[in-house]
Amino acid sequence: MATSQKVVVFVDPTTLAALNDLGYALYALKGFETTNAQGKALVWGETTSFSDTTTFVSTAEYQAFVTKEQVTAGGVLKSITFADVALGDIATFDGSGTLKVTTGGYPAGVTIVNATTEPYTAGLSARSMDAGGNFSPVAGVPLYGLSEDVIAPVDKFLVTFSTAGVPVGAPFAHSMTQSLLIDMTGQTLLEGAFDINKGWTFEDAPWGETVPAGADLFAVLVKEVPLSSAD
Repeated sequence: MATSQKVVVFVDPTTLAALNDLGYALYALKGFETTNAQGKALVWGETTSFSDTTTFVSTAEYQAFVTKEQVTAGGVLKSITFADVALGDIATFDGSGTLKVTTGGYPAGVTIVNATTEPYTAGLSARSMDAGGNFSPVAGVPLYGLSEDVIAPVDKFLVTFSTAGVPVGAPFAHSMTQSLLIDMTGQTLLEGAFDINKGWTFEDAPWGETVPAGADLFAVLVKEVPLSSAD
């Protein structure tokens, strides 16, 4: 069974009331590296039912997917072909409606191969924020014919409060409030608190970094890696 990593988000009563009055949701997104400069971070977790204490659970369980749909603002990838994968796997799509999974790929990521001459969107899904839940897309990249993309998840994810309405699986480029970027490397449980006026506090621990409201979250969460480094 995959190791669980948990992040606990605290808010005080004043902040909780203000966030509800604003109609905000609590979002979570995961970081990743990819060989594709057009990679987009997708909403991994979203809830408007947050309370004074909300816990996110992350596990290293993944699915590769391909779809004819494009990653667009507010859009959700629905008609997807997917397969369970582990790091180091190669998932090949030949147009038959299934992904063939083999080993021998880039050890720290998942290689997705398009064996057709049609363009697709490829990506990686991760187990949802509820332990034992379904899989939610976390990364989407364009995948052209007869080509491949490598997506390598990293132990970083971002939590933020922002306007409700962005669904799980949709791209999320900007937040209306300060965000907290969390490095979960070697960690199993971390805690942060959000104040509606003062932003995030986390005892200035080295695993945390604040991200200003309105910042480009794709630039924060997605790192392009040259293909040569993924051989």
